[in-house]
Amino acid sequence: MFKKNHPILNIAIAQSALVSFVLVIVVGFFFASLPIVAKEFQLQEIAEIGQGDTKNTNWVELVANPSDKTQYFAADRDGRVNTLNKGKSLDKTLIDLTQAFPQAQGIQLTAFTLHPNFSIRDQQGHATFYTAHSELFNAKFKALRLKTRIEKPTYSHEAVVTEWQFNSSSGIASNLEKKREILRIPLLSQEGMIKQLAFDPFQKQWSDDFGLLYIALNGTNEASKSPLYSGTVLRINPVKLGTRGYSIPADNPFLKDSKVPNETYLLGLQQIEQLLWSKQNNQALFINHLYNKQRVLSKGLSGNDWRQQPPHKIIADFKQDSIYPSPFVVYQGRSYKNLIDKALFFSFEAQKLKLNSVNLAASPKTSVKTEGVVITNTSKTLSKLSLHQDIDGELLFSDNTGSLYYLESALTNGPEQGQPESENIQPEPSQTGSYLLLFIIALGVILIILRQYRGRIQLKITRSTLHKRYARFEYDEESQSIHLFKRHQEEIDNTLRLTDIVQSEILLNGNSISIISAEQGQGFNSSLETKHNRIFAQEHRDKMVDDKVRQIDLILTDKNQHKYNICTYLRKGNQRLTKAGYHETVEKLIDWCWLIAQQLNASETGKRIIRVKPVIQKQTHTSYASSAPESKEETQISVADQKMNACSADKKPNTEAKTDTKASAETKPVAGLKTAAKQSESSVDAELVNALDKLGKLKQQGFLSEEEFASAKAKLLQDLLK
Repeated sequence: MFKKNHPILNIAIAQSALVSFVLVIVVGFFFASLPIVAKEFQLQEIAEIGQGDTKNTNWVELVANPSDKTQYFAADRDGRVNTLNKGKSLDKTLIDLTQAFPQAQGIQLTAFTLHPNFSIRDQQGHATFYTAHSELFNAKFKALRLKTRIEKPTYSHEAVVTEWQFNSSSGIASNLEKKREILRIPLLSQEGMIKQLAFDPFQKQWSDDFGLLYIALNGTNEASKSPLYSGTVLRINPVKLGTRGYSIPADNPFLKDSKVPNETYLLGLQQIEQLLWSKQNNQALFINHLYNKQRVLSKGLSGNDWRQQPPHKIIADFKQDSIYPSPFVVYQGRSYKNLIDKALFFSFEAQKLKLNSVNLAASPKTSVKTEGVVITNTSKTLSKLSLHQDIDGELLFSDNTGSLYYLESALTNGPEQGQPESENIQPEPSQTGSYLLLFIIALGVILIILRQYRGRIQLKITRSTLHKRYARFEYDEESQSIHLFKRHQEEIDNTLRLTDIVQSEILLNGNSISIISAEQGQGFNSSLETKHNRIFAQEHRDKMVDDKVRQIDLILTDKNQHKYNICTYLRKGNQRLTKAGYHETVEKLIDWCWLIAQQLNASETGKRIIRVKPVIQKQTHTSYASSAPESKEETQISVADQKMNACSADKKPNTEAKTDTKASAETKPVAGLKTAAKQSESSVDAELVNALDKLGKLKQQGFLSEEEFASAKAKLLQDLLK
């Protein structure tokens, strides 16, 4: 328990409170001095989406290419996916559904999206995107069709989800490598088309929900015939599983409901326009939809069923005559801090084009806020308005003119409102002094905080080294491989065969002291062992101050030039962060050098000499305190020595009690000689046990073969007899 009114603790609390108070004041002055967010937006043209015959094309989706900041993918209703580059018009048609599906009739592209790993090489989903289109119903395609559980259905159309994979994520150089149908959904009418394909953009690769495809299926009047047509969100994993084109996540909410397809995630949404996600609330799904003929923005959770009851959480509702049927955008850029994680959309009121926002974090309902007016150069009534985002999350705008624009803040002091050019507006001296004072205070606060938390930051950086690398390795003689382990883990994280290793390197505090490979001059011998021991001993003699870091790394390189970094020893100041001690680590690395050198460069690897360490006998008059080791890492007498000494002591004949005082006095010289002889014999026995124990361990760990073990044991016995 902590002591009350501890002076040091009170001083630390007071310092922290003072620093926090000063920091709050500085931040308050800083934000108070920021200019007011601009209320007008202007358009900067960057490309032409359409020209000639394609100028009035009904565009379905415009998506930025994450592999190329200057390129976009534009999908149109007629079934084409094109590349679009900044400063240019449409460059190339990547796919044409009418040509890809020659047997299909009435094709209409309805949705398009990229896999979240689109730009990441060697990952599932690289250079892959998905399309959804509707076509006339064809009874031949049965294997991939979703079961609707309707008796005697009369389908007119069906929705098809297709995966397309290219050989590169760069649109211009891409060539189609693979096309794969994932799913077919039979439709009672064309109105029940797929309105959107999407992945949750805020899921990380290690998350279970990463890479799950959400399919928004529009609701129709036939909802009473099947829950599938009530306005449904389906969720699947588009990775092929056996004969099926996808798999169903294990946590889908309707798996136990026999009346609802297993792919279902949400029900009863009616007419869906768009699905949205928030970075601050990534457990929820936001739906822009028409519910009971009223446009609303609702917050949905897994398993919601709104067929009988309306949405429980409606974030906002909108006037039908003031909003355009264009997609919303959840802003994630950096230009407008006040708009981050808000849903943005356009409205046209009083002959003005307005940019509006909805706060997705509001509960239960929030009002629509006008963020500014968009300045346009045309007085015509605009149509086909769309709001998009580039790869950095900044706003893009397109309309019926066939052009693509950046949406930027406009200066409020235009030519008519601005000051004359002859006037030079200079800041007041007091204002300049205030800004300078605030800057000095802020700099001082930052320095105080960094100085106070410097030790913690450095310790976290040091510990992060262990988390990123392997912490230890073990050699398996049976499989001729080494097992790699992470920190605080007993399970094997990775395994390397000795035959796959092409180089071994040892680093001491970042400096290379040993490299073993098949190249000339990179073997191992006794002189190198002595040199390494001298280097490690010199490092161990250096004093460990508070900020000093002592680190030993083993870097292994396999045939594919992939490096495995093993942090075998790490210590900062007086705190050791690895389990093994310094001498234990050094001894293990020396054994490893002999083993891997014999494997990689046997011709330049000498024969190892097993050195027997002398046993230091303890004096009988030495106290326990004086015999204690000077440090934690000091070498202690082995268990074998203690057992041998104990055995020797037990075997002494207890004849003194049976002799008289005179005989005892007469035999003192003889007893002394016998004792000295037995001590010498005990020393030899202990030395022999130590050496044999060392050889047994080396053989057990795989560093010595059966023949080498027998030869070394015979030589050892011969040397001791001499």
